[in-house]
Amino acid sequence: MAALHLEAIRSLQPEGPYRLGGYCNAALIVYEIAHLLTQSGSEVEFLLLIDPPNPKKLAKFPDYMSKSLDDYRARRKQLGKPVPKDKEIEHRNWLLSHYNRITAQYDAEPYAGTVHLVAFTHKQAEQWQQMAEKCEYIPVEIDSEKHGEAIVKSAGQIGVALGNLLVPEANTSHGAEPGVS
Repeated sequence: MAALHLEAIRSLQPEGPYRLGGYCNAALIVYEIAHLLTQSGSEVEFLLLIDPPNPKKLAKFPDYMSKSLDDYRARRKQLGKPVPKDKEIEHRNWLLSHYNRITAQYDAEPYAGTVHLVAFTHKQAEQWQQMAEKCEYIPVEIDSEKHGEAIVKSAGQIGVALGNLLVPEANTSHGAEPGVS
C-alpha cells in the first residue's frame, strides 16, 4: 500500500526533500513511506503522525475497532437514535476485514529519522517514542474519547504547534507558544 502511495508522490515530486503527514491509519502509511524513501536515499525533511494506532498492537486493532463500532451501534439503538443501515455495516465489515489483513502482516520497524507526533495521551507518545531515532511529541489536550471530535476541537492547538515546527521564526515573533515537548 505504501509503495503505491509513494509511486503517486514521486509522480508529482520526483525528488526530495519530502514532507509527509497522516492521521490515524494514514499515519501508518506515511510512516512506511518515510522508510521507503530513506532506504532509497531520499531525504524526508518532515514526518508527522497524528493520532496513530499503537505500532506494536496493529494485529489487534481491527478487533478493537469492530467491537467499538458494534458498541456504538448498540448505544444508538438503546437511545432511540438512528442506527447505521445494514449496507453501512456490511461496508464497515468489508473495510475492517481488509484492514485486518493488512495490519496483521505489518510489523512497524524503528525509523532512523525524526517523527513529529501529535498524540492525545502520554502512553500513546511513549509507544511511538520507541519507534524513532528522535520523536518530537506534540501533546494535545482532549476532553473526549471520540478522536474525530478531538482533532476538530484541537485544530488550533495542532496548527500552532505545526507552525512552530515548520516556520519557527515566523510564529515565535507573534507570541505563539511552542507546542513541542
